[in-house]
Amino acid sequence: MKVVRVLFSVVALLAIWSIIALGQSTLQGGDNISNAFPIPFIPFNDNGTTIGYTDDYSGNCGPAYGAPDVVYAYTPQYYDIIMASTCSGSRYDTRLYVFEDSPDNIIACDDDGCSNEYSIYVSRINCLPLEVGHTYYFVVDGYGSSSGQYTFDLTLLTPVYSLLQGTVTKSGDGPLSGVNIRVLQDGYIIWQDTTDDSGHYSAEDVNLGTYTVEASKTGYITQTSDPTYISICEPAQIDFALNPVPPPPIGIIAGYVWESDVITPIEGAIVTASPVDTNLVTADTTDSNGYYMLPDMQTVLYNVTASFPGRVSQEVQDVQVNSGETTTVYFALEIVHPPCIYVIGDVNNDGHFTGLDVTFSVRVFKGGAFPQYHCDCPPGSGNIWYVAGDVNGSCSFSGLDVTYSVRYFKGGPPPIPCPDCPPH
Repeated sequence: MKVVRVLFSVVALLAIWSIIALGQSTLQGGDNISNAFPIPFIPFNDNGTTIGYTDDYSGNCGPAYGAPDVVYAYTPQYYDIIMASTCSGSRYDTRLYVFEDSPDNIIACDDDGCSNEYSIYVSRINCLPLEVGHTYYFVVDGYGSSSGQYTFDLTLLTPVYSLLQGTVTKSGDGPLSGVNIRVLQDGYIIWQDTTDDSGHYSAEDVNLGTYTVEASKTGYITQTSDPTYISICEPAQIDFALNPVPPPPIGIIAGYVWESDVITPIEGAIVTASPVDTNLVTADTTDSNGYYMLPDMQTVLYNVTASFPGRVSQEVQDVQVNSGETTTVYFALEIVHPPCIYVIGDVNNDGHFTGLDVTFSVRVFKGGAFPQYHCDCPPGSGNIWYVAGDVNGSCSFSGLDVTYSVRYFKGGPPPIPCPDCPPH
């Protein structure tokens, strides 16, 4: 294959010499892809001008306001990796871009990738793979409406053998050998090995793409790199400094449980703490002063709960425990208020809602005896009233409820309890 490539290069050289023999000392790119100058081989270099040429293409990097452009064409006979540039001697603000087969397929574009003594805004496209079976059109263009003299160079690049490598050290110390290295792509292991005595690893034959690297060793905290794009031409260097796994730090959760007056301690209340992400539970019971203490707690977030019969349980979420410190959590528990137990509409308290309750209600509002049952509604509010008489859902007992009851027994809508204290 090398012989064939040499023969091809010789033929290409003969073509160049023929052009020079015809008196064209500057090859000069073509005006568009239909008459693009054919590049016979790489390495290749040329110089020319875009002045007097037309604006045929625009690329997709940097603004284009009518700058004229010239075109070169190359059809590779082998898989090549190249660098294209206008860096060496272009004298105006260039842009450089590449089509694969047609202007509809832009595969690379650069505006200000390099500079020279004439212009700080010239262009370079690095590490561009060229596949056999395609024609590539290199367009030398200008920024905005710029034009002028340019140089154009194509250079073959040699891919490195190892595209991904690095060194693992112990944080604040020297190299770390025997570290398990895994190279992953989309969750799959592409390559794995361990570091050598110098802490070095080298992932060979890793193709072009985006990867993450994981470094792990017993007794050390595992680290995973950010996703890294592997270039064709230059190896990615991903180093790690692993930290030893520290002994588990501990702290204390402590505090008091009181009645709702925040004065009277509750003895015998149960206080539990559970890490936010596990089901483990640590518990203690309050003493006569309402005090509790949960020692040897890991330095994580906890949900801490206090409970006592006849009181509403209370939970404090996301309590952070710090190493060597006491985190204080206090509780003030409210009394559990019993629900209202009744039958809606049962004003005479016989356990049923019938026409007799309508008659009883009428008597109430004419000065008769009040209903026997009443309760605190809503529970704990101190608002005590005759909840069974409220059949229209107004959270009050009035003549409107009598009217609603009469309608109900004539086929109207069913009774509606007060939503603040539905019957139990």
